[in-house]
Formats: sequence, C-alpha cells, structure tokens
Amino acid sequence: MKYDANDIETLEFRDAIRTRVSMYMGSADNLGVLQCIKEIISNSIDEYAMGFGKRILIESYPENRIKITDWARGCPFGIREDNTEAMEAIYMSAHSGGKFNEKIYQSVIGMNGIGAKGVALSSLFFEAKSKRDGKIATLILDKGIKKSFIIEDTKDKTTGTSVEFTPDPEVYKLEPIKINFDEIKEICKNWSFLNKGLRFDLVNHITKEKVTFLSHNGVLDLIKETVKKPVNSTPISFVIKENKIEVEVACQWTHGKETSYIFTNGLHNIAGGTSLTGAKTAITRTINNLLSETLTGDLARTGLVYIVNAKIPNASFSDQTKTKVNNPELRTLADKAFSEAIKNFSQLNSKEFKQIEEFLTRELKAERAAEKARSAVLEQNSDIERELRKKVVLAGKLIDCRHHDETSELFLVEGKSAAGGIAKARDGDKIAVFPCRGKGLNVLKEKNLEYILKNEEYKEIMIALGCGYGEKFRIKKLRYGKIVIATDADVDGHSIACLLLTFFYKFYPELLKEGKIYRANFPLYQVTKGKKVYYAYDEDEMAKLPKGEIFRMKGLGEASAQVFKDTIFSENGRYTQFTMEDGEQAEYYFNMLMGTELEQRKEYIFENTNWEEVI
Repeated sequence: MKYDANDIETLEFRDAIRTRVSMYMGSADNLGVLQCIKEIISNSIDEYAMGFGKRILIESYPENRIKITDWARGCPFGIREDNTEAMEAIYMSAHSGGKFNEKIYQSVIGMNGIGAKGVALSSLFFEAKSKRDGKIATLILDKGIKKSFIIEDTKDKTTGTSVEFTPDPEVYKLEPIKINFDEIKEICKNWSFLNKGLRFDLVNHITKEKVTFLSHNGVLDLIKETVKKPVNSTPISFVIKENKIEVEVACQWTHGKETSYIFTNGLHNIAGGTSLTGAKTAITRTINNLLSETLTGDLARTGLVYIVNAKIPNASFSDQTKTKVNNPELRTLADKAFSEAIKNFSQLNSKEFKQIEEFLTRELKAERAAEKARSAVLEQNSDIERELRKKVVLAGKLIDCRHHDETSELFLVEGKSAAGGIAKARDGDKIAVFPCRGKGLNVLKEKNLEYILKNEEYKEIMIALGCGYGEKFRIKKLRYGKIVIATDADVDGHSIACLLLTFFYKFYPELLKEGKIYRANFPLYQVTKGKKVYYAYDEDEMAKLPKGEIFRMKGLGEASAQVFKDTIFSENGRYTQFTMEDGEQAEYYFNMLMGTELEQRKEYIFENTNWEEVI
C-alpha cells in the first residue's frame, strides 16, 4: 500500500474537534456532554474568582438544550489589532482567550483556551450572548459553522454572558444523548462549597424543578454536608499561603467510610493527584507521631472525610478534563497544611482529639484481631489441605464412607449413641457419620473468629467437608453431595440443628444456596400391629394408623439400627432441605434469631407465639 507525503493530512480546528472530540472533551458519550456543561459553568466561576458576578443560572430545556447565564463582565467582543473579531476567536479559534495572561486571570479553572471552543464547535446549535459597554453581541453557530454575528445597542445596564447550546448527536455518538439534571446539581453543589458567596440557580424546565446552592462557609459546609456520624464534633481546618498559592484543608473522622475531595481552582479532581498524595502522607505521619503508634495509611484515615481546596496560578492537569492535578508544589503545601491542622487541633481541642485517638486505637486493635483471624483461616485451610493429602481423612470422630461423590452423604448426628446406631444402619460406601456433642458454639454471638476456628468440633467438620474456607473455598472439592443434620425432635435437638445451620450460614453460605444442607426427620411414634411396624411423624399421622401397640420414640440415642434402616435410610425417608434464595432476608432472620439483637428477638417471639397453646 502506498504511503507518502501526500497521505499526511492536516485537520482544520473545527474538524479536529468534531472528529476527535474525546481529545478535547474526554469522551464521545454523555460524559463528554457533561464536560461541555462543566466547561461553560467554569468560565463563569473564573469570572467570580476575579471578583465579577455573584450569580450563575443553569437552565435545562427539552431536546438536550442547556443555557448558562452569568452577570459578570461579559465576554469581550470587537475587532482586534489583527482585524479579527475577539468573540469569534474566543469560541472558534484554537488557543485564543484571556487566561494566558496572569494579570487578567489568576488561579482559575480554564487554562488552555480550549473548553468553550470544544463546546461551541461540537454542538448542533450554539449561541453566545455578551452584554457590556451598553452593547450586546450575539454569535450563532450551526454544527460549528458561523451563521451570524451581530452587535447591537442595548439600554440594559447589566453585564454578563449567556451561552445556549445543544450537543450534536453526530459528535457524541457512542450513546443516545441524555442530560442528567441530578449530575449537574451535584457538580454545582460542590462548586458552591469552593466559591463562598457565589449563588448557583438551577432550573429544569422539563420537570419544573428549581434548586439553589449558596455556601457561606466554604469547605466546612461541604464537611457538614458529607459527615453523618462524626467521631469528633468539630471539623479540623487550616489555610496556608505561599508564593501566590493558597491551600485550604478540612477534615473530620467519622463512623463511616473514607472520603476525599480534591479541588484545584474550583475544579473537582476526581482522580486526585499531588494534593491527595501530600494529604495522605501528612495524615499518616502526623497521626502516628501523636498517637505513638504504627498505623498504616488506610487505618489512620479510617472513616476520614478530608478536603483539599487549592488555588494556584498555572495549574497543571493530566488532561483537558482536569481529573488529576500534577503541580508538585501542591503535594508539599497539602502536606504542611494537614500536618499543622491536626497538630493544632490536638492542642486546642484535646478532649475531641482524645475521641479520635480512642477511635483509631480501637480500629488498630480490630485490625490486629482481624490479622489474627486471617492467620487462623490460613492455618485452618492448611490443616484441611494437609488432611486431604492423606489417603484417609482423619477428622477426629468422623466415621467416614468409602466413596466420595454427589451421591455420598455426611450425617451430623446429635450424640455418640445416635451416631453409633446410624453408623450400624448406614451404607458404608456412601454414608459418613460425625457425632456432635451437645449444643455447639453460636458463631453469630461469638465475634472472635480465631476462637471459633479453634473450636475442635467445627474444625473437624471443616476438615471432613474438605472444600476449604473463605478465599480457599472450592465447592467442587466438597467430599459429599449432601450434609444431613440428624437431631432429636425436642427443644434441645432443634437448638442443635439451629446452631449447625448458623455455622453453615456464616462459613459455608454457598452450600445453603446450592441446597446441599438437609435435616433428617425422625418419627415421634412407632405402632406395632402383629408383625407390621408403622411410624408416625406427628399427631395427625398417628390418628390415621391402624390400632396397635404404641411406642413413643424417645430420641435418636434410644433407637436401634433397624429403626434407622426403616426410617431415615428407607425409600420413604423424610428430609427437609434448606435453601437460601434471598440472601438479605436470610441475613435478617439469622442475625435476629441467632445473633446479638436481643430486643428484636424478644419482639419477634412475642409477636409470633400462640400463647394459648403455650398455656
């Protein structure tokens, strides 16, 4: 294939934006459309940063039309020295604008002279109006091509700029264009915290929704908005200024998740950057120095909501969408600011800092306990793997079967006597028996995982199952097709069955979901008439049996091997299968009935008990 000098093309600026919009607006989908809206609003914010205009109006109309109006100085217009129109250059010519000159704009969002042009040239329809000096200039573009530009006299003494546009589906073509008003609200709410005194009015003409954002306390209002369950009631804050750079920080520990907000010149840097690096470094180092402990960064920032709001001339970002800030100075200043903020707070608010210290110390102890638990899990899995490498699994009391596949079954039996009878009655090829001694440990009430995993009975059951635990769990390695709980039909028997079910719920929920767990039902009555023996599982069945010698079954331990053969191991053996289709519902009932929620359990029992039957 021929490839020479004539194959090298140069795209016009308009064509470059419309065919390669991802380079300018981040993407050719709804994220790119949202970036367009942010670019125009940020121009109005830059005007406010320079001391002009205290209100921005954002309006959403049908058919994806957006209008943004401010009452600042108004976009410059008129013929420049090179005989070109200034307003046309602002919206149509590459790298044209007033923000390259630090005397005019300092510490602003826009830097490259691209944002507004990217919006104008990628729109299906675009109109910019500027009022200043008793005149109003109007520029209209159609698919990035100028349709008209006029300057008229006006008696309106207000000044400002309004931009109205509709994104072009031919440009933003990766998905149908759909402007999300809630996303615009969230962006403007955050911007209001960074620009104290700047009012954002938003109007959705489709849903008739109206909302206003106006912050008087800046990032402290953002902390208040974000924090729901504080550890320290007073937020920590500090401002540092060096060489025309201003860094404001604020933070508060919470009983929630770590949340960071990084802002540079009023722009939310969602990917962080140097400011975030400096903040994290300072927080970890300062907390460790004050607590005389060794906390990891993640532990030191447990539940921390923290903000860096930086204003810097010549901000450097990773790309046009400005998701990450790169200025190395911000790492140093964010570090200094957080270090001073936390030190000062520990001295001036000693009681509240003590609360932070106690909170982080508890988290450290919990992490150490969790590390012990992780070690216990690893040790448990090592024991299981070691046993599986043997030809015969030696899980203590386990009376194993000879073959292990989907047809084999593991019986967890209440007591040695019952286990002995079941062992005699079973098919030794397919049925394994494990005797459980009395009531086991309630794994939902015991919070120490290490202690649970050292419980010999549960440890041996885990070894018998052979399928690992936690991250090592592999259901394909399960040595039995069924796990059958066999207990007496009395209160103690039900309790033991519940404890075993709770064990499987906590450690092997996959087995419940797959329907691998059963309970063997044992008859309450035996009726003998002549040479025939009948069994009844409740009073109704008993009433339907032939009249004969009635024997009330006392429990599994009293039954002979023949009784087991005639009941649970017969073709008519009855089993209850346990499943867990709804995980949330299962979690609620297990924790309510078997966990630590005593009051909730009392309430449930009183509401669901037929007291006439009890009496």
